[in-house]
Parts: sequence; structure tokens; C-alpha cells
Amino acid sequence: MKEYTQEELNELIECPKIIIEAPSKEMKLIQGNRRNSMKLESKDGEHHFLVFMRKHEKFAENFSIGLSYQHKDHRGKSTIIRCNGPTAHSNNPLDCDVHFNYHIHRMPIEDLNDGCEHPYDKVRTKDYASYEEALSYFINLVNVQGAEPYFALTNQNNLFDT
Repeated sequence: MKEYTQEELNELIECPKIIIEAPSKEMKLIQGNRRNSMKLESKDGEHHFLVFMRKHEKFAENFSIGLSYQHKDHRGKSTIIRCNGPTAHSNNPLDCDVHFNYHIHRMPIEDLNDGCEHPYDKVRTKDYASYEEALSYFINLVNVQGAEPYFALTNQNNLFDT
């Protein structure tokens, strides 16, 4: 099984990606969540990814937008980064401060090399404050090329940015 370096993981997140299977025009309602997805490929054709988008039907601030990497070996896929809205769900009561706020999960390199499928490390963020802002942030963060026809992206600068 391939051992990744932190630099390789960062490159998987940041490399330019093109859409090879576009998202649906409308999110589908499945088990109380609006869902959509799209398949990406690195611009060099070497790596394949899946983007998943979930938004709770009744609580729009409860959402998740993630990038899963399809490993070239037999281990399947791993979600290497995920942007979330506030949620009351946590398996650890000490996580409430982070989970009750907008937050980002990044896969630690040790977990990726141990075969974990989902990142548990998380950090609060002020980079977005809604699903729409998170989607725009995410598309830029993971470097999706040509996403504009599929999404109403908010690329406005913040009044307080320097």
C-alpha cells in the first residue's frame, strides 16, 4: 500500500482539477438531505476524485461539502478534506465547540496512510458562513477549473480583507 507524504496530500487537495462528470442541476432529496455530487480528474489525468455536497432539508446551516480521493491501489477512497456547517452531531462531547460552528475537516497524513476513510481532525473557520459561501470557498480551495457554469459562486472580496 502506498505511503503518502504531507506534500503529496497537499498536492492532491490543491492540484488543478477538471469536471469529468458534472453535478445535477438540482440537488436530490434523500433521507432528509439535499444531495449532489460530481466527479473530478486532476488536470494531468493522474488522479480521480469525487465531490459530495449535502445540505439538510430543514436546517440549511447543517451541510457538508467534501473531496474524496480515489486511491490507485485496492483501498478505495478517502475523504481528504470536508467543509461543514454547524451541527449538533458529535461522538465526543469535547468537540461541541468546533461542531457547533462552521468548521473544516482535513485528513491527517497518518490517518490517510493508516487507511482511514474520513477525516476526524477539525478546525473552526470564519472563511464561510453559509452553504453557498462554503461551496465557493471549497471550489477555490480544491482548485476546480471551469465550475462557473454549474454553480453560482461568490467570489466577492470581504470588506475587511487586506
